[in-house]
Amino acid sequence: ATISNTSQVKAFDLKTLAPLAAFQVGEDPDGIIYDPASKLVFSMNGSGSTTVINPETNTLVKTIPLPSKKVEYCAVDGKGHLYINLRDQGKVAVVDTKTLTVDSIWSLNKAAQNTPMAIDTAKDRLFVGCRNGYLTIFNTKNGSILQELPILGFNCDSIVYDPETRLIFVAN
Repeated sequence: ATISNTSQVKAFDLKTLAPLAAFQVGEDPDGIIYDPASKLVFSMNGSGSTTVINPETNTLVKTIPLPSKKVEYCAVDGKGHLYINLRDQGKVAVVDTKTLTVDSIWSLNKAAQNTPMAIDTAKDRLFVGCRNGYLTIFNTKNGSILQELPILGFNCDSIVYDPETRLIFVAN
């Protein structure tokens, strides 16, 4: 699936690249992710929601409203949880990918304008990059903040976690 600038997510046949379906999602779709636990695709809509798509049947399942008008990047743990940055709130929404409901909301402390995100599923760690120069590390089991680290530069827009080296790369 891909995101277009027309508030649509489009599904394609991987062999022929022919379009299979187009789904109307919220305005300003900014991220998309597949959850192996639920076998669903989630579109992060900057207008304040996540749209759920079943890729096997090419059907729109549900749109889940979020308490934010600046929904940013996300991560899944493969255990039934979707983590979504709520940039204008300085919070992270946790969605249960089986019940398709918001399970909890975690607040950042020093960090603000959280945009990129990465996850270490083996160690239950969520890395949240913030445009005010902080990286927040959450425990995904209970939502507690384990550490807030200053990062060089501001306006970070991407994070990659390398499970082999256990290094976090933050692009500013």
